[in-house]
Amino acid sequence: MTETDQFSGFQLRPGRAGGKVVVLELRVPELRTETWPDGATRIVESYELRFDEASLVARVETLRGQGLDASLSEEALRTLRLEGGSAPAGAGRLPRPEEVARALGPVAQITEEAVLVTTQRPGAEEAEILHVNPACARLSGFHVAELRGTRLSLLLEKREKRAGAAEDVGQRVSLRRKGGVPLPLDLREAPLLVEAEGPYPCTVLVGRPAGPGSHADDLDGERDELTGLRGEAALLQAIAADLLLPGAKPRRQPCFALIRVEAFEGIAARFGHRVGSAVLLGVADRLAASLRQGDLACRLGEAEFAVYLGSIGLSQTRASLSRLQGHVTASPIPTPQGALPVSLALGVTAIEWRQGDGEVMAALEAKLAAARRALPAEAEAALPAMLPVRLA
Repeated sequence: MTETDQFSGFQLRPGRAGGKVVVLELRVPELRTETWPDGATRIVESYELRFDEASLVARVETLRGQGLDASLSEEALRTLRLEGGSAPAGAGRLPRPEEVARALGPVAQITEEAVLVTTQRPGAEEAEILHVNPACARLSGFHVAELRGTRLSLLLEKREKRAGAAEDVGQRVSLRRKGGVPLPLDLREAPLLVEAEGPYPCTVLVGRPAGPGSHADDLDGERDELTGLRGEAALLQAIAADLLLPGAKPRRQPCFALIRVEAFEGIAARFGHRVGSAVLLGVADRLAASLRQGDLACRLGEAEFAVYLGSIGLSQTRASLSRLQGHVTASPIPTPQGALPVSLALGVTAIEWRQGDGEVMAALEAKLAAARRALPAEAEAALPAMLPVRLA
């Protein structure tokens, strides 16, 4: 679709802050919600979109970045500059949250779909979030104030649409959530003009949780096939989200813990692959069952696991890890050949990172590598004896 399919043309008109603005004339009207002085609302038809020079530049850059036609906007921008009547620098400003909410209307506040409003400032590399509705905050686990001003890529991760997927589902994305487990969304977007001392161009994104099975291939690829736990990427993303999101200032230091099943190679060599798999699955199940909602357990290597309990501080993480260890090792783990006692090697790593310290994911990868090296080496010990208790 080209811009001329959406717009019949454009005009130059006087702007509120002086100079001139561009008015793009819609072929099909947009429906908007207006609020009256008495608080009542009404739906009106609008046949035009208004832009000053800065907002029109942002529109052109956004369309180009998405590979869409921007010929009409480019022609309008050239005409505006030739007229020398663009609004003075500093006339526009980012809309306030209440202005964005007013432009969305009351339906966005009560819908169960995630609604985000974003904008991309001239010269910015990517869009930032101006507003999210309560459903988006609930689905992500973050407060509305934490997400405001955040780069969009920190919350939504683009995905390739699977072969054979329906064409009407829109864009496939993952909504990053506290705990690191992403939620698949089918996303649609549309332009939105917010009145903020003049029209300010934004984009509204509406995400609906994907139906059962619609993202099964994507999700299976992120999980460990044996245990069903997430992997290293989910661990790093969860920590990075706590460190990067505005407003998410940890009261205590974030820490993660590494857990290794001791003597696992010897167990697998002596009792076989099926017993080794049963041990790993038992450890994973007990770890997952011991965590709070929002905590994260991952499998990093053959017999190596990690847990992230959020920003609860070093001493609290160690205490929680001790309880986890007791739960996992309290009783032998059932296997096809009987019940096998297990022991664990543990290590806790505190994260120290501040804005300006460099790229956060690179720093976290280095921290994880150092934590693996620091995990106590396996001591030579006799293999645990299999207890004569067989699975039914």
